[in-house]
Amino acid sequence: MNIYAGIQTKAFLIVQRGEEIGEQIILDKQRTTIGRNTDNVIVLTDPRVSRYHAVIQLDPTNGQLSIIDLGSTNGVMVNDRQISRGLPYPLQPRNSIIIGQSVFKLQVRPEGYQPVRPPDRANDPNITQYLEMKRLFS
Repeated sequence: MNIYAGIQTKAFLIVQRGEEIGEQIILDKQRTTIGRNTDNVIVLTDPRVSRYHAVIQLDPTNGQLSIIDLGSTNGVMVNDRQISRGLPYPLQPRNSIIIGQSVFKLQVRPEGYQPVRPPDRANDPNITQYLEMKRLFS
């Protein structure tokens, strides 16, 4: 659990491109290591990824997440911008993180957040009209 803007939150990465596309990776540790070596928290088998490529750190005093390139060969990009090796780069919700061929999106949600589901159209008496209109205008 993190604190973001004074609210208890859950931070996680969504894999947008890579072997585990769609997977959510909870960032609940003070240090989340990323790399090819199997002792990393996030293991990427991409040959463009260094054995110990990067680390995402959580500052427990203010809840700020940052990423550090651990001197990798091919670097780390945040929002299509190469970050400096060895220096913490502050992360914000919805940042895109690119490591090798993998793309991650940082999400921060209030603790207990449940997404709003679209209405269930299966029992909608107007579904026939809706489908007919959709067919007409498609």
